[in-house]
Amino acid sequence: MRRFVVFFSLVFGLTACVTPEANSELGKAVTAPARDFNIVREKIPDILEDMETPYGPVRAGCKSLTQEINDLSNVLGVDYDEIPLTDEKEKWTEKAEAEASNALVGGIEGITTDFIPFRSLVRRATGATKYESRVRRAYQLGLMRRAYLKGRGQVLGCEPPGSPYKEPPKPEELTMPEPEKKTGNSP
Repeated sequence: MRRFVVFFSLVFGLTACVTPEANSELGKAVTAPARDFNIVREKIPDILEDMETPYGPVRAGCKSLTQEINDLSNVLGVDYDEIPLTDEKEKWTEKAEAEASNALVGGIEGITTDFIPFRSLVRRATGATKYESRVRRAYQLGLMRRAYLKGRGQVLGCEPPGSPYKEPPKPEELTMPEPEKKTGNSP
């Protein structure tokens, strides 16, 4: 029993040292027990929080459409059509590094969560499963919204990223504009 208490204290002590804002895979692995008990939650970004449907009204004009796509991309990451083509050898080494990293992180997450008996029941009872589904749904809606907006941009004749790239861009073409800063007088 004493080992269990020491181990439990150690795991939660480590979760306190890792900031969830870092959003690193290692941070997620270490904070997994705290997420299972619904103590640490992934924050749903504001742009995705209130989205009910991906097919809502679209602001007029390519500039505002592109701005919304860029805002979504800042939260969701790079879209599929924006992934640049690279050397096949480079792809292989990156894939190998990612697999090794995923194996290590998976092992750490397994170690930190294996001590929780009836983990799936704990996650349900604490509401962690329901909240995780809500987060996943918000990101899925965001991905659908971005695809919808790019389709609308294509119909309007907007330039990428306001519409899909016809072929993957070169890495130097992927500079994303900074979000517009709001002034005190604007709504």
